[in-house]
Amino acid sequence: MLDRNLIGAMALTALCMTIAEAQAFDDAKYPNLKGQWTRAIVPGAGGQPAFDPGKPPGRGQQAPLTAEYQAIFETNLADQAAGGHGNVLWNTCLPNAMPGMMTVFQPMEIVVMPETTYILINQTHDAHRRIYTDGRDWPAEVEPAFEGYSIGKWVDEDGDGRYDMLEIETRHLKGPRVYDASGLPLHADNRSVIKERIFLDRADRNILYDEITIFDNALTRPWTVTKKYVRNPNPRPVWYEYVCAENNPHVVIGKENYFRSADGLLMPAKKDQAPPDLRYFVSRTAAAPACSTDGEWIDGMTGNSIDRKELFRDLAARNPVVLLGESHTNADHHRWQLHTLAALHGRSDKIVIGFEAFPRRLQSVLDDWVAGKLTAEAFLKASEWRRVWGYDAALYMPLFEFARLNHIPMIALNVERKLVSRVGAEGWASVPMNEREGISDPAPASLAYQRELARVFYMKRTLPADAAESRRGPPDEARTEPDEQALADILKQPEFKRFVDAQLTWDRAMAEALAAAKHKFSDAIIVGIVGSGHVEGGYGISHQLKDLGVADIAAFIPESTESACKLVGTSYADAMFTLAPASEGTSEPERPRLGILLADGDGAPRIDRVVPNSVAEATGLKAGDHVVRAAGLETRTTDELIEVVGRQAPGTWLPLSIRRDGQEIEFIAKFPPRPRQDL
Repeated sequence: MLDRNLIGAMALTALCMTIAEAQAFDDAKYPNLKGQWTRAIVPGAGGQPAFDPGKPPGRGQQAPLTAEYQAIFETNLADQAAGGHGNVLWNTCLPNAMPGMMTVFQPMEIVVMPETTYILINQTHDAHRRIYTDGRDWPAEVEPAFEGYSIGKWVDEDGDGRYDMLEIETRHLKGPRVYDASGLPLHADNRSVIKERIFLDRADRNILYDEITIFDNALTRPWTVTKKYVRNPNPRPVWYEYVCAENNPHVVIGKENYFRSADGLLMPAKKDQAPPDLRYFVSRTAAAPACSTDGEWIDGMTGNSIDRKELFRDLAARNPVVLLGESHTNADHHRWQLHTLAALHGRSDKIVIGFEAFPRRLQSVLDDWVAGKLTAEAFLKASEWRRVWGYDAALYMPLFEFARLNHIPMIALNVERKLVSRVGAEGWASVPMNEREGISDPAPASLAYQRELARVFYMKRTLPADAAESRRGPPDEARTEPDEQALADILKQPEFKRFVDAQLTWDRAMAEALAAAKHKFSDAIIVGIVGSGHVEGGYGISHQLKDLGVADIAAFIPESTESACKLVGTSYADAMFTLAPASEGTSEPERPRLGILLADGDGAPRIDRVVPNSVAEATGLKAGDHVVRAAGLETRTTDELIEVVGRQAPGTWLPLSIRRDGQEIEFIAKFPPRPRQDL
């Protein structure tokens, strides 16, 4: 450690040196160049300033270029006319090098010191020229720079004892360099020699001139121009920060300039521009054979086919939490889940299966089922299947039977629907701690998740009540996608914030149940049978699991070959299993349509519009009605009503309790039977 006395002596010596240097510097001998200098505006000149301010830009500069460099200049002009940048690379944040930097696009400051004069320009990046006036010679070795290496000499032209002019010579430059925005080129060998004479106007000391002469191998003779600057009369001018890289939309790949669009995608910068070479990326086109072929496991990011044996071998070695997404009414999704469970069980005899379909209070019923104490009929009755889940039990029974036959523990992942509904109506913070079924505070939703939920929120309120099942919404032909303004408006709505709280409650509840199972069965593969909306993008259950300290997660979703290729590279899932598009014989049965447009109202969903020729119109429902109950179940939110309607089979009747003008009226919605198909 340095002695304090020594440190003090060093500081005192440095201070004395500074004072001595200041005393040796006679400021009165130098011209007053203090203040802020800006480029003098040439009357009638428009667009980007030319290097020679006294002549028009481009060809009008009449630069004495050699034939070779005149041809280079013409090629550059043609590229600019087509929308390119030609020789000008300022868009990549390369600086406007010497001599072009002395055009002074942004304000300039000149700081005169006894041994060095500094020229500071805030443009592209902070351009700092150091002009050494200490009498040095040219160094033997110099690192080339865009501003070069400059040696100057102060000159007293009239012999009055005061310096009038700063003469400068600049060498050791590096490129690429151009004179101005028209792309006038300097020679690629960068052996330019630039001589300058900087002086104040004798009549107006607020005007400064820089007479620049360029000696360059791209010129047939030396080229001299004179630049004019004006001093800002404000003694305390404003100096703005200029950071070229900030919000710069230009992207250079190879020798081509591209543009980053407002939505963050690469786009051409000129007409008919070829795309960049993407040989090191797996393109959507390259991935098409795997993602467009049914029966394939494909990597969610690359679209490459996955060897299923290696996939299940890896899962058995890791023992992660595996999320198997589903569309609740798609039979092929449930068949895929069963086959995946069988493949996992073939690699590991330690498996636990969690189901979104059951709330936690029914855990003992699941235990009795796996223990063989209940028949299938008794199991469905004891689990209150029609009330708590309600989807076709035949789609799920093969999964339940698989667990029972192999003595695989089943876990109830969910909470009571009334809790989720309450959160949707009041918000998470409004529910007392002792009424949250033991759920801890969810990890906040990411902005990406909020935007995805805003899409769903929008579509659920602009489509018939039963048109949107998963978070990706209805079929493409039925979608009305929100624009950016609509999304921004939704994100601010208190109703939407409660909607997000409800989704997070679901995600957190299932994540906690899976995390608890992982803690209890630490050497087992924990599988979650859940809706794809809780798996997509890693936003839902995965996000909450990571917040709970469970990091090893595998998210798998079955997808039709019609949509799988579009989802590759979107972080949709770790892997997808491709299914053939649904044919007439294998498609999901069309869900009943009540035919209403909904919004959350005062304690119950409000009908905003009744679709003409719909079941709702035939029933006698009207805009402004509030649906208080459906099938005897209280409906506090639009989601609850959508769920009830979605469970209806064709040809069934649905009792509805409607609040209209302060009175409660009973209606029966009669859904038409499924059309008979002739054999």
